[in-house]
Amino acid sequence: KLNDFSILPEVAGLYMEGKTYTDFFHPSTQWLDNTTGTFNLQALPDAWFNPSHWFKSYNITVAVTLRTDVVYDLTVLTAVGSIDILVSDGVILNGISLTSSTSSIKLDMLGNNTFLGEVSLESSTGRVDSFATKTNFTHGINALTSTGRLALNFTNCIMGDDLIGKTSTGHLYFKSYNMAYTKDIILNLESSTGGIDADLYQYISMGANVTGTWETSTGSIDVLYRDDLVNTNVRFIGSTTTGSIDYMDHATMEITSLGSIYSTLNY
Repeated sequence: KLNDFSILPEVAGLYMEGKTYTDFFHPSTQWLDNTTGTFNLQALPDAWFNPSHWFKSYNITVAVTLRTDVVYDLTVLTAVGSIDILVSDGVILNGISLTSSTSSIKLDMLGNNTFLGEVSLESSTGRVDSFATKTNFTHGINALTSTGRLALNFTNCIMGDDLIGKTSTGHLYFKSYNMAYTKDIILNLESSTGGIDADLYQYISMGANVTGTWETSTGSIDVLYRDDLVNTNVRFIGSTTTGSIDYMDHATMEITSLGSIYSTLNY
């Protein structure tokens, strides 16, 4: 509904004093659909050819302020612009889908957050980054990029379903600290020509079995796992065509199957 959020388009940058978003955009006929919470901005066709706009740097931001007492489904689509979402402390969301064709995606959670639906991050050529602390992903997370790098960093989070991260030519970074899992899950990380670096620190009970699958074609796989627990069930399976697999030795872990499997002793 209209009173559930406000729309605040802003234009910032060099020589932007006195200008508003109407110098570059105009609202479409259906500026705001009250039933779905959808709004559209259309670019003015001649704005970028106006000589007064030449040799200037533009940073055009559409800011949407949401009420915190409403649980939202968020879908954000952009062709060439980046998407940057910061979820404030204690906010609960339903599903969230962020898609960009040529630019980056960033999703950060400040803490004590819950996603009741699916979390999907997808970019064709831009990088994808997500940082979360004390966040409950009840339906897991799916992060994809074709040529950009992918970085996922989770601290004290709860994962309720599979965690998937894939990139074609970019490098993939994954870091977790004291994760909890509500059921047995797959931790699937894939990169075709880029490498995979994964650091996992686990000093509390996972709550379920975790099977990690790492796959690359020509990149290397480097995995560091550390815990001080008596009973932890975790197994990582690495696969690469021409790259190397490097599992860091640890007292609670063993390396088997000619170096491709890295698992706890009691898995």
